[in-house]
Amino acid sequence: MAIESGWPGVVNLAEAAAVGGAVVHRRSLTDDVYERLIELLLEAELEPGARLQIDALARVWQVSQTPIREALARAEVSGLVVRQPLRGYQVAPLLSPGEFEQLVEMRLLIEPYCAARACERAEDGVLDLLERQHAVMRDSPKGPTSHDYRDYLRADIAFHETIAAAGGNRFLLAALAVTSTHAHRFRRFGGGTVTDAADSLREHSAVLRALRARDAEGAGAAMRQHLLGVGERGRGCRTEVEVVPVQLVTARLGRGIRLPPPRRSVPRRVPG
Repeated sequence: MAIESGWPGVVNLAEAAAVGGAVVHRRSLTDDVYERLIELLLEAELEPGARLQIDALARVWQVSQTPIREALARAEVSGLVVRQPLRGYQVAPLLSPGEFEQLVEMRLLIEPYCAARACERAEDGVLDLLERQHAVMRDSPKGPTSHDYRDYLRADIAFHETIAAAGGNRFLLAALAVTSTHAHRFRRFGGGTVTDAADSLREHSAVLRALRARDAEGAGAAMRQHLLGVGERGRGCRTEVEVVPVQLVTARLGRGIRLPPPRRSVPRRVPG
């Protein structure tokens, strides 16, 4: 049953966005801000339709509004946020069951091929990285809140993207990057807990074994079986999404959080 949120239409993102503090520049500033935005959409459980205030995000993440706008525009192209006239950016609705089926179909077209290609192209260091990502998934908490299972979630996404990157086709990698976030938002891990970890870990292990054996056909088949399992488990998710009121999000994520002190200098922008 859906929770009545009483959300008034204006969201104060300061406490939720403050998790992790200021954006740390590792690549281009826009890429780093986009990554933090994706984390916010995945981990804060903001309701579809919640407003994403550019000035609030810029203030908490200690960057100018320009990279925030660029990251939001990029997320809009991916379908993760929507822009409404006179209201700005909002969290996009979750995928419908039919759209989720289409997403799984797309991944079935892309990822088995990428896994097979990775067998031919991936160096041993890439396989070692996949093993570490698999270990993080195995050892990370699986709930009871989205903040608890964020390491599991990140490692799961990274596992798939590492295989796609090893396949050597940057266009397929870019397409996959869009689907991963949509899939995890749709599934929501009912009740705030990862419920299919054992299945996913077993299926990932089968993919890893095939990659280690340089068995391209086996890797593609193992990835296909994994995605079919993801699709089947996704069909078991509730169709009436249980959303978490923004008031509860900020209360839960805001406890014990201290905003970092403002910096005197303006971060240097690197074109992204």
